[in-house]
Amino acid sequence: MRFFGRDFGDRGDHEAAARHRLFVRMMKAKDFGDRRDVDRLLVEATRWMKAHPYDAVIHEARDQLRARFPPAS
Repeated sequence: MRFFGRDFGDRGDHEAAARHRLFVRMMKAKDFGDRRDVDRLLVEATRWMKAHPYDAVIHEARDQLRARFPPAS
């Protein structure tokens, strides 16, 4: 389906939606997450950063989560 010159279902649309979901989950976890959820999100964010190394927004959100939930000693 084409809408305003773009195909819905493009990979970019799916990546943008996935990025947005990841970011929202990370921001919610910063205030309401438990340790296991945060660990999973940090793994997911690290995986995202490997595929998108210049994504400053996800990088900053990941750093904030790491600061709020430091590794257990």
